[in-house]
Amino acid sequence: MNQATEEPPRTSMGVAQYSFPGSPYLRPSIGFLEYCHPLGAGGVQVELDSLDPDYLARLRRRTAELRMYLEVIVELPQGDAADFERDVIAARQAGAECLRAHCLSGRRYENFTGLDQWHTFVAESHRRLALAVPVLEKHQLALGLENHKDWTADEMVALLARHPSEYLGVCLDTGNNLAPLDDPVEAIQKLAPHVVTTHFKDVAAKEYPEGFLLSEVPLGRGILDLAWVIECLRKARPRARLNLEMITREPLRIPCYTPTSTG
Repeated sequence: MNQATEEPPRTSMGVAQYSFPGSPYLRPSIGFLEYCHPLGAGGVQVELDSLDPDYLARLRRRTAELRMYLEVIVELPQGDAADFERDVIAARQAGAECLRAHCLSGRRYENFTGLDQWHTFVAESHRRLALAVPVLEKHQLALGLENHKDWTADEMVALLARHPSEYLGVCLDTGNNLAPLDDPVEAIQKLAPHVVTTHFKDVAAKEYPEGFLLSEVPLGRGILDLAWVIECLRKARPRARLNLEMITREPLRIPCYTPTSTG
């Protein structure tokens, strides 16, 4: 193609796969890339559906042809780091700019009924991160750990301080920290210096007898000052991508008025 007529690299927002739960367009990964391109997405954040080297090379090549970017969703190490390293290598082969993971598959206020369970989770999270960081540093690929309705902003900053590495940071979900009752502005300010990538969204809240309801809403219709969020992120981490994550579902119940033993 003549250089003068080539499409310039996209700088628009990407799309996280969680915006399309249950969609047939999520698999294969390259199909999700193809689906998001005509929507105007700058890139995708997606799980890899194959570790075959030929497939990964094809995914990398197609991402480049579409002038998009790829971020890969992975799981932190479990028993050892072997499977995690396999996934990191595959992400590198596919041309991923970074990785995204989380510590808790669920929500703190739903998963735990006592402090002993919470303390076990904290210790296990440290163990898994201790396994992950050397692999990330070996392969020089950064991972953003999502604030997944598990850690408060202060707890996440402390977590990262225990595992200092230029290859470990935050996948900042702009709405999640309302659930553990953080001030969203303060949470974003505290986490912004550590951002590797994002789940960009707007949220609305409504009181109900046991607490409040929390829901993603169209950008600009919620309680977040999105222009300020973008400015804050651009100042702190100008290379971090904005990935839309807006899940269509019933509002989440945050039962903050009910007794709790997990802090």
